[in-house]
Amino acid sequence: MKYSWEYKLQCVENYKTGKEIIYPSGIPRKRFKSKITEWVRLYDLHGIDGLKHRQFNKVWSKEER
Repeated sequence: MKYSWEYKLQCVENYKTGKEIIYPSGIPRKRFKSKITEWVRLYDLHGIDGLKHRQFNKVWSKEER
């Protein structure tokens, strides 16, 4: 399941401030908690850009090639 970067950012901020995190239904709490800790690690290393989805099949301009 893919989550929007806004939702990831909200979860990271709630985790860091100690607020309650609303867990999605259908996913075990332990698995989702490990996902949140992964997002926190990415946020600490790369900032908000670390939470955004990677873009595959990038279109290169002539200058970039």
